Amino acid sequence: MAILTKKQLLNELKSTANIISLSRIPLALVAVFLFNNKLLLFLVFFLALLTDVVDGWFARKQGSTKYGPIIDPLADKAFFAIIFIYLLVTGKLGWWLLLLLLLRDIFVVLMSIFAMLHPKREKMMKLGVASLLGKIVTACQFVTVLWLATGLPGFQTGAYAAAITGIAASIEYLLRMRRTITRPAQ
Repeated sequence: MAILTKKQLLNELKSTANIISLSRIPLALVAVFLFNNKLLLFLVFFLALLTDVVDGWFARKQGSTKYGPIIDPLADKAFFAIIFIYLLVTGKLGWWLLLLLLLRDIFVVLMSIFAMLHPKREKMMKLGVASLLGKIVTACQFVTVLWLATGLPGFQTGAYAAAITGIAASIEYLLRMRRTITRPAQ
């Protein structure tokens, strides 16, 4: 049984909120080429931050699609993965900090796949709805890249904050998932 038919996929991709969410991926690729121009880099990062706010507004106004709650955070994860891997390659970020930053994102992606394949898929999909802690992690990640874009020293401080809140958010997500799986059917 297909998780998503071709028609459902096209409907998901026609959603204004999902299009805006997915726009963060090419924005990350553009940012990689602008790292030497701090002003343009800052503007691209700010635009990415703005898309994260606007897509949520459209989802609330027009109604979220079935997979919208998964597309939005996956777009965030792809955006940050591209930026953080670029920082690793250019020597601005160490391996251990990259792993800490991406550990939560990798965990959430794997758990999203698990949720889509789980027999309680409908209930599990609701876990994709962002928690306050998850929003704080994303905010910390955006602050980190905006801080980096300004060229000010010490952006690692934001990276540490994002990593620590990311670990806490992973634990919270795992606990929510456990409650959903073990809750008796109603």
